Amino acid sequence: MRPTSEKSPLCWWRVLLWFALVAALLLGADLAERFALYDITKKDKGSLVRLARRPVKDSLLGLLHTAPSSIDTSVAEVPIFDFYMKPEDETFLRSRIARVQLIGTHDELTKEELPARMTVDGTDYDVRVKLRGRQYYHVVRPRQSLRVDLRHGRSYRGSTLFNLIDPFDKTGDQVFLWESKEHDLIAWDTTMGILAVRGEPLGVVQYVEQPRIETGDRAGRPEGMFFRGSGEPYSQGADPVRCGKVVERVVRWLGDTTATISWEELDELFDVERLRWFTALTEFSGDGHGFADFNMKGFCDPVSLRCEMLIWDTRFGDWSTVADSQFAAEGTQLLRCDRFRLLHDQALYVLASERLAPMLARAEEFFTRFGELLAQDPFYPFPRGGPDGGFMKDRPLKLRRTLEKNAADIRAALTGTHLAYRVDAAARTLELASDDRGPKELVALELADGDGSVRLELPRPLEIPGRYREHRPVRVVALPAEVAPEALRGVFARNLCGGAEVRGVVSREPLVGERVSWESARPLPPLPELPAGVVADRERAEIVIAGTVRVARELALPRGWRVRVEPGTEILLAPEAFVEIRGPLDMLGTADAPILVRRSGDAPWGAFAVVGERAAPLRVNLAYTTFRGGAGSNAGSVRCTGSVALYFTELSMDHVTVEQNTSEDAINPKFSNVSARDCLYRDGASDAVDYDFCRGTDVRTRIQRFGNDGIDVSGSRLRIEGLVVEDVGDKGLSVGEGSKPEYYDVTVIGAHTGVAVKDRSDARFERLTIVRADTAVKLYVKKASFGPSRALFHELAVLDTPAMAVVDQGCEVRFEDGRRLGGGADEMRTFEGIRNEVVPGIGTLALPELLRLARP
Repeated sequence: MRPTSEKSPLCWWRVLLWFALVAALLLGADLAERFALYDITKKDKGSLVRLARRPVKDSLLGLLHTAPSSIDTSVAEVPIFDFYMKPEDETFLRSRIARVQLIGTHDELTKEELPARMTVDGTDYDVRVKLRGRQYYHVVRPRQSLRVDLRHGRSYRGSTLFNLIDPFDKTGDQVFLWESKEHDLIAWDTTMGILAVRGEPLGVVQYVEQPRIETGDRAGRPEGMFFRGSGEPYSQGADPVRCGKVVERVVRWLGDTTATISWEELDELFDVERLRWFTALTEFSGDGHGFADFNMKGFCDPVSLRCEMLIWDTRFGDWSTVADSQFAAEGTQLLRCDRFRLLHDQALYVLASERLAPMLARAEEFFTRFGELLAQDPFYPFPRGGPDGGFMKDRPLKLRRTLEKNAADIRAALTGTHLAYRVDAAARTLELASDDRGPKELVALELADGDGSVRLELPRPLEIPGRYREHRPVRVVALPAEVAPEALRGVFARNLCGGAEVRGVVSREPLVGERVSWESARPLPPLPELPAGVVADRERAEIVIAGTVRVARELALPRGWRVRVEPGTEILLAPEAFVEIRGPLDMLGTADAPILVRRSGDAPWGAFAVVGERAAPLRVNLAYTTFRGGAGSNAGSVRCTGSVALYFTELSMDHVTVEQNTSEDAINPKFSNVSARDCLYRDGASDAVDYDFCRGTDVRTRIQRFGNDGIDVSGSRLRIEGLVVEDVGDKGLSVGEGSKPEYYDVTVIGAHTGVAVKDRSDARFERLTIVRADTAVKLYVKKASFGPSRALFHELAVLDTPAMAVVDQGCEVRFEDGRRLGGGADEMRTFEGIRNEVVPGIGTLALPELLRLARP
């Protein structure tokens, strides 16, 4: 009899073996497809863990997205981005998605654009779309991240190029982005939305503006260069040559994590004040991802020729472990610079102490507003990786816990009170160092006085940087001349973060660490060869210009030197020569002894420029001074569109004349506080006055005979009184780029357009008189990055002008108690707030007689 066979029992190791076999088959099939169908580049290769998990992840995501959409678009208070593509284009896009999912590609094929039609907010746009991102996690079909490029000059939310991305990718940025606005960093436009194809909602996305020149316009940073931290320019700006050289150096440093940038080069290349808030916010996040050069985005200002960085792609993680994180080395080239870290650490402390609550409140507001919408997304229950990964539902609480812990850890680190010191008697120096991160400032010395001691206050505190990871700086300072080394008994300091009093601990041995030493005050820079009539007084750091001075090429006077031009001085500039001053300027002529700047031959000179700094504007006083015959210049350190260019100044002008210029602007104050009285501008080729991002007052200015505009204000808050503009070829008054000016008792005579208000400007006019213009008032959008404008006219008088107003859709204009005088009733359209009056023969009246009719 044959023995009865027994069925083998199910064992745990057999179950594991079957699971391993299935996983191996899936992985093998995935790898076979990968290596058989695609070219694998070095950048395409991932880790073994990622290779193994990708087939499983693909399967789960595929099942996840087979479920019908649960997004209720009828109650969603967000834009719906609905795309229509040709079937063959959709097939092509799917093939590129598959490639990214299979090999996590970096290659250029994923960048190919496809034509599409997009409908959003009831408006149709022709667009081109491509996959956004170079990594596997950026592409989750069918809700993939897209970059959308609007065609034919169209824009949406003022942007021509934007991204639609997985909300998890950028919601972590929100808290840091909002906070960056508090410190005057450039912010990018962002909101939530829904991605749809042919009317079917697929998922929740986040609209993220791609930084371009429009971003700079809205942020009050006009005409600059936006760039990626790894080198690619996003927009060239108005001065790509100068900006390009600066950006090239910045990019080199952003990519070099092994060296340490010097304070001198950092101060030269970066807007330090804005940079310290960028670095502080990025470190506060607790993850170095925002420091990685391929993630960073920057802006180079064409006026200051310094760069600032934008908060972008900032993940949040545990600050106490950031030194061991994936991007541990990123940003260290900046933070190892001890003088910069002193500023950075103080900003970091403010974030961790004063700004934490407002940041978290804004984050809570965001998640409260969009939490219900995010919960409808098919990807909502699927976890993400990374330090801020996990489930979307847990994200608000995780963000709060993480930032609160980071703040506590940072406060503890920065408020340390350790300070060691040692006297080197032979060198007559004092060495100071700390074993904690907290920066200190030395305020006093304790000296022996008989059997007791006396406290000697220092004339100014000496800053001592704290320790940064393994870098321990030792600040070396000279002892005061009156202090004997053997008399020193102690040092008194104060923590720069929190203000705690610190008593130094003496060390008998040389302090361990890197010796650092610097002078906080800038040394007086050397001067170029000065022409006859220009004298330098080094004791007073003053340059005096007097008599007749001939400038043959250029006269560039560096920072640190005050400049004084004596009454009666005459400066003769050779063709294309220019003057560039980087110190305070007094150019105070008198009615009896005016100052004259003119050309020395037949050809025009270049520019007369004063260039300050955003954080240190220069005092400029001009009186009874005439500038005649300038053409502007591109030869100095910055581009000057005006014959007179005044950048970052505290500007006072009294009886200043600019005439016979061929430059783009006769005078161009930029980023300045202005007080102008009784100035005259006449006989110029283009614009008379161009106020860019200025504040202040302009009283009783006269403008005569210019080819383009009278006064052009951009991004400014000004009050202009008693102005008279005569015979300009384009606009008497031009208002743009979000300006909010006030005009009182202004007269515009003979312009093509009396007043143009554009680009989200809000202008108010009291007692404005427009005489014999082609069109009295225009309101329109010139730059889509801004949007509609509005204006209020009170007691407007329009005389002998064929067209009253042209108002674009969305713009708002209001007239109150206005009058319009014309030759016939049928020639004057009715406007609310405007009273039409017929004056027979008005076209034959002389100008003085006509003006008397304006204000009877």
